[in-house]
Amino acid sequence: MKIQIIKDISDCIDGYNPVLIEDDNLNIDVPDNSISSILMINTIELISYKNIDAFLNKIRQLLRLNGTLVITGVDINCLSVDCVNRVLDCAVMNEVIYNRKAIYDCKELSDKLTSLGIKTDKLLFKGSTYELHATRKN
Repeated sequence: MKIQIIKDISDCIDGYNPVLIEDDNLNIDVPDNSISSILMINTIELISYKNIDAFLNKIRQLLRLNGTLVITGVDINCLSVDCVNRVLDCAVMNEVIYNRKAIYDCKELSDKLTSLGIKTDKLLFKGSTYELHATRKN
């Protein structure tokens, strides 16, 4: 089973089963180790910083061995550099900041995933955004 974690049902990509985030939790009832692929496009920021560890533990619990995870989002370090260098204007910065519960350091996310046995295979950057590809190894 492949799932896409979304904030709105209209955001779901064909071939994925939509799973909504509600109050920092996944609205899904499937057995552990049953998901072959998890896709999160700009939805990790819907999880508050204080609850990210529990959320990532749930992801690991759902993901089967050799299952894949893709997370995209805004990297707080790159965003900060863009702010200091005035690459982004005040209106854009406010939109980025206030439409999210948290903005993560993708390296920190990668380290948290690694500690759970989910190895980062690839980390791509484009401006302030990142795309993290990982595989559950144990």
